[in-house]
Amino acid sequence: MIRELQNPGLLYLAGLLHDAGKGRAGENHAAESARMTQSVLERLEMDTYDSGVVMRLIETHLEMSAAMRRDIFDAETVRAFVGKVQTPESLRMLTLFTYADIAAVHPDALTPWKAENLWRLSMATANQLDRNVDEERVHARVAGGALGGGWRKDEKIARVLSLVPGRQAEVEQFLEGFPERYVSTRSPETMRQHFEMTQHFAEEPFQMAFKHGATQSGPAVSEITLVTQDRPRLFAGMAAALAAWGMNVVTAAAFANEAGVVVDSFRFTDTFRTLELNESERERFVASVRDLVAGRSSVEKLLSGRRRGKRKPPRVVAETKIEFDGTASLHSTLLQVITQDIPGLLRAISATVSERGYNVEVALVDTEGETAIDVFYLTSDGKRLTEGQELDLRERLLSAIEENSR
Repeated sequence: MIRELQNPGLLYLAGLLHDAGKGRAGENHAAESARMTQSVLERLEMDTYDSGVVMRLIETHLEMSAAMRRDIFDAETVRAFVGKVQTPESLRMLTLFTYADIAAVHPDALTPWKAENLWRLSMATANQLDRNVDEERVHARVAGGALGGGWRKDEKIARVLSLVPGRQAEVEQFLEGFPERYVSTRSPETMRQHFEMTQHFAEEPFQMAFKHGATQSGPAVSEITLVTQDRPRLFAGMAAALAAWGMNVVTAAAFANEAGVVVDSFRFTDTFRTLELNESERERFVASVRDLVAGRSSVEKLLSGRRRGKRKPPRVVAETKIEFDGTASLHSTLLQVITQDIPGLLRAISATVSERGYNVEVALVDTEGETAIDVFYLTSDGKRLTEGQELDLRERLLSAIEENSR
């Protein structure tokens, strides 16, 4: 889980400072610790967004332990906890923090029962966070309103606007209609970069940004982002292109705004260490992925020449579960696939969805340990899927997942 964090340094800093106020406060030392941390972050001249992440983690660092003292199988307990964490990144940080905090008390403090409950609560919360994502949309010109991650909508959008002076109307138009999850899980600087990429569509309609991951511990987790105008099979094309290069997707997210601009981001590990050992290959990798997605090169040809690495048996076997929910959104059907995380899985799932002609309105792909949790909001000709379409897609997905596991 720690390899999936966008900025692990923020978790470490929160761990260092989370009990700073313990000697000054009574029962609520978290609030005092946060208050004292504020001055430290100011002296460090940290970015406002990053300091906000650290502050919220310190303020809520006892919430997961408190939730575990209640019935974690009760839906109301999970919903209440969702209100505390609000974003997947915050959930990952708080899960890791709680794990470390309990384990540090005593060698026997983190019993198998507590560890299991911690995992179950984290999984249940992750599932709940993915509900109603397609309904909660950004309205850039509307002031006020709560936004995930502790920001007010107008405050964070104002920060993005300040980074692009003189182009306020264009930036507002870009942000209009994105799911609020897009704004709450990205820094203002990242959103500015995505906006600026849209300004170069005339030169290259498939704009891509690539960041190679550090290798401090375990495999490096890199990120590639596609910004383009919406069109069929985009998400499936990206998943296939990464699989063709032997990349294993760890997390992914696909969002679209009101004007049909798509932002698809994929974080992945390099199975064969191609990009790590051959730095000169990185530019060719990005150019190749762009050509594959644009249809200027053949994905199938590259896939046919890709050798498969020998797979280690999983430490924990995940049973495949496929669920549909037609009530999570007024105009799309939620598809959730929980299964064993295996290289090529996302390509198999997204290709199956695209082959049936369904459009991916929102995609949220996550990996928890060796379990893949993939959520898609789908439409068929602009409408929710029928019961017959759901049954057909379920069978095809089961077959595709089974085929990919061989």
